[in-house]
Amino acid sequence: MQAFARSASFVLGASLVACGGTPAQPQGPGNTGTAARGDLLAVDAAGWRAVVERGGAPYLALRIIEFTDPVELDPSLTLPACWNTGGIDAFDGPACTMPVPAGSPLLAEVAALPATLTVITETGTCTATVGAPVALDSHGCEPSTMIVAPLTGCAGPLARVGHTGALDGELRWLPAQVVEEAEYADDAAAIRDPLHRAQLTTWIAAEPLAGATLRGARTLRASVDAGNERFESILAGYLIGDDDADECTWETGRLELVGLRHGDELTPVAVEADWDGVLAWRGNVVGVVTGGDRDVELHDLSVPGEDGKRFAQTVWWDNEECTQGGWAYLEYPCGP
Repeated sequence: MQAFARSASFVLGASLVACGGTPAQPQGPGNTGTAARGDLLAVDAAGWRAVVERGGAPYLALRIIEFTDPVELDPSLTLPACWNTGGIDAFDGPACTMPVPAGSPLLAEVAALPATLTVITETGTCTATVGAPVALDSHGCEPSTMIVAPLTGCAGPLARVGHTGALDGELRWLPAQVVEEAEYADDAAAIRDPLHRAQLTTWIAAEPLAGATLRGARTLRASVDAGNERFESILAGYLIGDDDADECTWETGRLELVGLRHGDELTPVAVEADWDGVLAWRGNVVGVVTGGDRDVELHDLSVPGEDGKRFAQTVWWDNEECTQGGWAYLEYPCGP
């Protein structure tokens, strides 16, 4: 049930890639039990596509160009004034794009575009129109360019995956949301949720925290309610070390538990704890999307373990320098 990972980052606090909420779907005929997971995501594997959002607008992700300025690949292009000005902050501001003409070297690795893409919203599926490719400034700590195609006709937020074919119309996208976050010291008394509190108490009493000098700690619970069940992560980031004179001997790490929750019981699943959102159907969670800013991965909960990964695509690159870490990581002076 427990997993421990050494942190290569030192980002303080929790950062959500997607945040939002939706009313729980009411109980009703066909909305109970686990058989509803079925094979809803076992559609043509080649039809899955990654969807990204920049500047509040959705795009079909096509290609990443690393390091190279796009005009070096296509001298016919003229960069707009907004190019290379926003950096990582541009993710939340207006997107800086420019058209890419047919035959441009920037499209050399781009397959033929579908005319439409079935996307997944908080209320069901929707058919989005796929526009002409554009170059999108995605540089952060390192230069990069996304080649994307605008998606129009469907109101967001949208799931980070779509399909070129048909999907069940009742699939819904539920973005992850942090529901409880706290600093903690020697006990878990301040944690409101009983499952969260019990898990944290267990971790504090076991290795590597038992008997260690706790220098800093943060815990977080992220959850979405599909109606019949929740999908949830419980995490504890910690900093331990006994040598007051040498901070570089201190160690940071993270404990995590992720799974499906019914009442105060959580059934673990083999999915990253830093997930972006889930696909729900008739009150049940059928799929989980992970990957954060850099990747899009779709996990089918009807198939256990790695065999349940239906799709994976890298959508952004920054040499892992701009957005290291994830939920519940801690900062410390000698962090790598």
